[in-house]
Amino acid sequence: YAYFVTRKASLGKSDIVKVNLSLLDENKEKEPTDIVDNKGNKVPSNPAAGAIGGAGDKNTGKNTNADPVVLLSGKVIDSKSKMVPPNVKVIYEDLATGQELGVATPDPLTGLYKITLPYGKNYGITPIADGFIGNSFGLDLSKNMPKKYLEIGGKDLTLIPAESGQKLTLNNIFFAFAKTNLQEESFPELKRLIDFLDNNKNMQIEISGHTDSIGSDEVNNKLSQGRADVVKNYLIAQGNIAPNRIIAKGYGKTRPIASNETEEGQQANRRVEFLILKN
Repeated sequence: YAYFVTRKASLGKSDIVKVNLSLLDENKEKEPTDIVDNKGNKVPSNPAAGAIGGAGDKNTGKNTNADPVVLLSGKVIDSKSKMVPPNVKVIYEDLATGQELGVATPDPLTGLYKITLPYGKNYGITPIADGFIGNSFGLDLSKNMPKKYLEIGGKDLTLIPAESGQKLTLNNIFFAFAKTNLQEESFPELKRLIDFLDNNKNMQIEISGHTDSIGSDEVNNKLSQGRADVVKNYLIAQGNIAPNRIIAKGYGKTRPIASNETEEGQQANRRVEFLILKN
């Protein structure tokens, strides 16, 4: 649906008008269906209204097809207090280029955020608030897939305060399969981590690598340690972070957070975590 406000033939100062876009699409070769006010009077056509959401041609008022989008929603909370952090924002960026594409402001009481994303990019979604670091997640809409309007809910985001003992999964750290090579899509996440460490100059952290249960203990231990080392070395080299502030530890498959019986569980277990040891 599209909504717009009109003062034409309205009750009081203005009316809010609701338009069913699916009906417009079914009649895309026809003139728009008449809109009536609360008295049953016809509201004169508003060319600009047809342009809402790309659903019409503002010059003719005739209907055209809009590019499909994904409506993403979820809640943002402080993992410790379970409250909404003050002045929190949700940024969305192009992971391929690191370019920030936009900012959403969650509801200050509920933490609910909503973002409309066009197809064609691999997105990173990250909560931002002063004194916190947030867990990101990726949404890849760059692949060849059926392009249709889609709603994805329940994509909750958490932030941790800059306090000892707080732990966060760095979801947007990517490696080549079964290797320790960092992929470029990891750089925006690592840059935020560098900024966080730079703003907390006495903070000491642990970067830990984890794997799924596939493969031998020897292989998984080596892989998880190698990935933790690579992240540590990147932070030191790119952020000029003192080496004694970071411990890199590989735990292999000893600390799963999901079942290894499913592909989704295995993917969740293949992760890099960030633990604040001291601040």
